Amino acid sequence: MTSRRNSSSQPALLGNDTDPASIRAVHADRIDIMLDQGQVCQCLDETAKQTEPSEKTPSEANRQVTTVSIPARLKRTGKEMRIIVDDGSEPAIPDTGLGRLLVRANAIRDQLLADRSLTFEDIAKSEGVVPSYATRLFRLTLLSPDIVSAILSGRHPPELTARRLMDDTRLPLDWNEQRQRLGFASAH
Repeated sequence: MTSRRNSSSQPALLGNDTDPASIRAVHADRIDIMLDQGQVCQCLDETAKQTEPSEKTPSEANRQVTTVSIPARLKRTGKEMRIIVDDGSEPAIPDTGLGRLLVRANAIRDQLLADRSLTFEDIAKSEGVVPSYATRLFRLTLLSPDIVSAILSGRHPPELTARRLMDDTRLPLDWNEQRQRLGFASAH
């Protein structure tokens, strides 16, 4: 697959004419895929694989091409860029960093509940972190259950990263406000 540099006003052009399906342009708001119906059918036809290939090639006039446009956009997520498919068909991939934070937060909460004589300083020392970090982790145990579920299942907003979650040291206790601040859909 070849690519050409994208300027701000022109789409990036990709692919080549020999592929039955090739990405032909990446725009700011969509990806266009060109499908040559004849070549796609030939690829899918089991009998075409068993017979010798024909020397005939369809003329450009008879060629039937379908363009499929997929609404998508680039989104910065932490240090990387991700392609976000806007129609919701993108598979959910849990963020291991966010998951680790939630597990660690609940471990701190469990320690506090198991031994009420422990302080955040004691727990921080046993966890190998500073007390302020242990406190910020503990605050994550106050997240809305639907936010926790979304994070663990990978259905959280792509801009919600472990760093962003830990940098937001004063998350509100109100679950609707949490959803709004962390980029989830408005109140359920």
